[in-house]
Amino acid sequence: MNYYFAPLEGVTGYLFRSLHHRYFPGVDKYYTPFIGLTQKMKFTNKELRDILPENNAGIRVVPQVLTNKSGQFLWAAEEIAKLGYEEINLNLGCPAPTVVTKGKGAGFLEDADELDEFFDEFFREYTKRGLDKAIRVSVKTRIGVRRAETFPELLAVYNRYPICELTIHPRVREDYYKGGVHMDSFAYGFENSRAKVCYNGDVRSESAVFSLQKQFPSLEAVMIGRHMFVDPAFIRSMQGGEPLSPAEDEAFFTDLFAAYSEAMGGRNAVFHMKDIWSFRYTEADEEEKKLIHRIRKAEKTEDYQSAVHRYFEARGIEQDLRK
Repeated sequence: MNYYFAPLEGVTGYLFRSLHHRYFPGVDKYYTPFIGLTQKMKFTNKELRDILPENNAGIRVVPQVLTNKSGQFLWAAEEIAKLGYEEINLNLGCPAPTVVTKGKGAGFLEDADELDEFFDEFFREYTKRGLDKAIRVSVKTRIGVRRAETFPELLAVYNRYPICELTIHPRVREDYYKGGVHMDSFAYGFENSRAKVCYNGDVRSESAVFSLQKQFPSLEAVMIGRHMFVDPAFIRSMQGGEPLSPAEDEAFFTDLFAAYSEAMGGRNAVFHMKDIWSFRYTEADEEEKKLIHRIRKAEKTEDYQSAVHRYFEARGIEQDLRK
């Protein structure tokens, strides 16, 4: 099984990736937060820093792009190929209103004919320019905007083109990240996709991975997002390595905060880290939530560090009691 780290906007940039890889090697692919293309055909300084090869040394990274214009996607593929990347990913899954209202991300799934025209234009020029020999194209998709029943039509579009891998998040846009996933739709995609399929959505335990493997024995890849902030060593554990220890967990968060502080200043680093703690909060029990709540209330560096120390001190005591 291959394990991928899902992109999370504003969180999984190169500083996070490099540190996570150093502490917890074993991730087969890290996907970048999406690069939002505009008519200017230019990466922002932040986007460029995030994909510069020197900022991702030794890590297998896949730049993800958000666009509904074939010309923009073609430009990005050429530029990203020049940087030495072997794969570019198209985001057709983001459910954020600011994205969807522009007809991008999951909003692009509204019209299968328009999506088909996009791919037709892109791949004709992609082949003509010889980009098919330089960089592969993968897609991350939801199964529709409002109804799962539209997915077969979308999959038929994907199957017409040389997409190397299709990551399926089996929710419609209107589901956001709530409610159960539509496993019947994923099963349909897995059985009928011409491209290799990766599963994404609500992978929060080893048992969830084992269930996927049992149901789809030939499944080759799983993409994991929010749970990786609850257990940064989850993939290592799945590969037979040691589970996460409180001491290792604290060291990772301490070094991450230091890296952010150096890059953006302590106050901004606090707010950046609080976004990461919010993912851990969603899966915490009531006692752990109380500790994380103190972290999320912190505004000053010293208050943040004190609250984090209390959190890990409590976790270490819990582990000692279990021995």
